[in-house]
Amino acid sequence: MELNPKKIVWRAAILASVTLAYFMAGRFGLSLAFLNSNASPVWPPTGLALATMLLLGRWIWPSVLVGAFLVNFSNSGSWNASLMIACGNALEALAAFWMAERFCGGIKAFETIPGIFKFALTSGMIASALSATLGVGALYLNGLAPQAELPRILFTWWMGDTISVWLLAPCLILLGREKHFHLDRERILEGICLVVCLFITGQLVFGGWLPEAHRNLPLEYLGIPFIIWACYRFGNKGAILAVVFLGAIAVNGTLRGMGPFAVPDMNTSLLLLQAFLGTVSLTSLILATALGLKRNAMRRMARLVEESHAAQEKLRNAEEHIRQSQKMEAVGRLAGGVAHDFNNLLTAINGYSEVLMGRLDEEDPNRAFVQEIRKAGDRAALVTQQLLAFSRRQMVMPKVLDLNAVIGDLEKMLSRLIGENIACKTEPGEIGNIKADPGQIAQVVMNLVLNARDAMPVGGRVTLSTSDVEITGNESDLHLKPESGKYVCLEVRDSGVGMGRDVLEHLFEPFFSTKQAGGPGGGGTGLGLSTVYGIMQQNRGGLKVVSEPGKGATFTAYFRRSEDDWSPGSEAAAQMPAAMAPKETVLVVEDEENVRNLVRHVLEAQGYEVLDASGAREAMYMHENHPGRIDLLLTDIVLSGKSGREIAREFAELRPGIKVIFMSGYADDTLMRSELEKNRALFMGKPFTPSRLLHKVRAALDGVTAPAEQSING
Repeated sequence: MELNPKKIVWRAAILASVTLAYFMAGRFGLSLAFLNSNASPVWPPTGLALATMLLLGRWIWPSVLVGAFLVNFSNSGSWNASLMIACGNALEALAAFWMAERFCGGIKAFETIPGIFKFALTSGMIASALSATLGVGALYLNGLAPQAELPRILFTWWMGDTISVWLLAPCLILLGREKHFHLDRERILEGICLVVCLFITGQLVFGGWLPEAHRNLPLEYLGIPFIIWACYRFGNKGAILAVVFLGAIAVNGTLRGMGPFAVPDMNTSLLLLQAFLGTVSLTSLILATALGLKRNAMRRMARLVEESHAAQEKLRNAEEHIRQSQKMEAVGRLAGGVAHDFNNLLTAINGYSEVLMGRLDEEDPNRAFVQEIRKAGDRAALVTQQLLAFSRRQMVMPKVLDLNAVIGDLEKMLSRLIGENIACKTEPGEIGNIKADPGQIAQVVMNLVLNARDAMPVGGRVTLSTSDVEITGNESDLHLKPESGKYVCLEVRDSGVGMGRDVLEHLFEPFFSTKQAGGPGGGGTGLGLSTVYGIMQQNRGGLKVVSEPGKGATFTAYFRRSEDDWSPGSEAAAQMPAAMAPKETVLVVEDEENVRNLVRHVLEAQGYEVLDASGAREAMYMHENHPGRIDLLLTDIVLSGKSGREIAREFAELRPGIKVIFMSGYADDTLMRSELEKNRALFMGKPFTPSRLLHKVRAALDGVTAPAEQSING
């Protein structure tokens, strides 16, 4: 690996600094050598060498080799002995480094209790034996130590290196690992108090503050409480610093013959002191680490408790969401079934009303009564449409629309709906086109405006505005969140009474209505906003509500933009065509007798030949026994036994080319689209009028089969 000049200079400076530090620490250690000039019971360079290697890397080893050689040569003047001792010190540092990395986790050795024990055994005791053996061997071979003293010299050498690894190396490693020190004023004051207490204790035990007759009393354990204080409050760094600080005072006092370890033999005194300091060092590191692990475990437990509470809250919300979804799904199935049966009844009511009105003169007094029946039927049909939209069983045929044009067509009707005491204003913006079912869009607009009307019992203002927006997916305030993309938004603002959070949480639930709880506007069905929610969900749109009590409300509906072009147009009003004789045969399959009779009556009045059946079995009987052509199959989808879809498939095989119209009070939108495309069929939703029925039948027989042009009302 190539090194740039700056890095070479930087490394050279570090090597020189470490060499100098090693040399100075070695000179201090040798100044305390009493048994042999090259063997000291206090040897700081070993801990220094190991710490710098672990912190900076093993490339520091040349500094150890050179520093050891210089310090020993300056002491003994022997080239051979100094080189051998230097090699031993370098090998010791490399071996201690390798053992620490291999078995103890390197500089992370002091984060666990097993790591501390392994570090003390391998890097401290085993690696130190290598240096002591080579060093004592060098002294003996070069005549610098008598044979009789070799065991004592070996033990002193080994003890000095081991305690240095136990005491000085952890101190330098723990301080060197720390990038930032965060101490507040209270912690600094506490640290100062601890240092003062350690200093006083050290002077009492080792510094000669006691009377001369008591200076050698066994009081060495008086400092233990303060070491424990450091462990508890300052962790392993504070603990090891406290031991080093107390050790410096103890060494100074022991050299002056004071303290519990002072004996006539100074080398033995220092060995006893080092053994005490080494034991206290390891014990304090283990205690501080255990306390740190306990604190970390308690913090993790606290986080786990918080996460558990958060998870429980999410679980409760999820369960509530599931319950709400299940409730809405159950109500949706019920609504679909009710709408299906009710639409059959409305088909008969509205159909016979139209037939009857066609037979009454304008001056007939009974015509007004029939018109009222028809109006009531139309209002009932609107309720069933809301049920179907809520249950998402509405057959939709989307078209490219201009939302501004849709609102413009509804503006006059909206003004009549909201009354004279409420001002209705539109603010059309520059917007793109949308693709949706026109009837559904009208339902969304009307329900939002009617909701605004009910929120203003004494009058007010409602504003409808449109604009283009882009959904990024990061929005968090949407009640119904769509996919990210470009949308056209409809904003309905009112100056009404507003809503609180308790109302907003249940706003789109079926049958939830503030009017039922004594709110403005009297009673309500609670289907209006749930219908809006169902339609927007079916069209993969979005909804947002912003409201506060007394500050009105703003409802925003997001419709997905379409890149297709829109061309304005209008459908001709569907009127009852004049009687004719088409001479085509229509097979009607409907299990509701009143609907079947209405269809037969209307078609026969126009000259069609009608075959009717209540189910699949009768339909097959008509096929087998009718000698002529059957031009059109008009079948309900939901039948007892085989469904209308199955009947249509069978007739497509039995009578190729037969036209098909499906009719139903409700239908699954996705399945029906597939079925319409497969059978080239039309769809007519219930309730339908006789005029609409005739137009749909004529369109099917004339080959108009594009499903995209159909709507829920046929």
